[in-house]
Amino acid sequence: MKSVFVILLILILGGCQKESPTQTEQRSAQLGDSFELKPGEAIMITGTPVSFRFDSVLFDGRCPEGVLCFWEGNAAIIISFPTEQDTVMTMDPHKIYKNDYEVTLQKLSPYPKSNQKIPKDAYVAQLSVLKHS
Repeated sequence: MKSVFVILLILILGGCQKESPTQTEQRSAQLGDSFELKPGEAIMITGTPVSFRFDSVLFDGRCPEGVLCFWEGNAAIIISFPTEQDTVMTMDPHKIYKNDYEVTLQKLSPYPKSNQKIPKDAYVAQLSVLKHS
């Protein structure tokens, strides 16, 4: 009887899985509109074949507030388009071109402060997509 109970318990626990984090629902925006994405969020540009996901911040080397720097620095994010390799976008230059469309990284928040580490999931990228002529 004990062995039947143990087997049943193993089967029940084996069927349980840790819930995977829910994917953020893909949002949509209009061509030319400015929109914000957090890491892991995706966007589809209405009426176009353009859609992508803001995967993560690759690096943030911008000169922190309150610090005197020789160079303002740069930051880079990784975005992914369906069926393509990940794409790196930087603050300078802040545009990439995909087919007939121009994707612009307008802003990356929060801006770094001296001696304060920004958690990777706290970033917000402000972007826009225009038709490139």
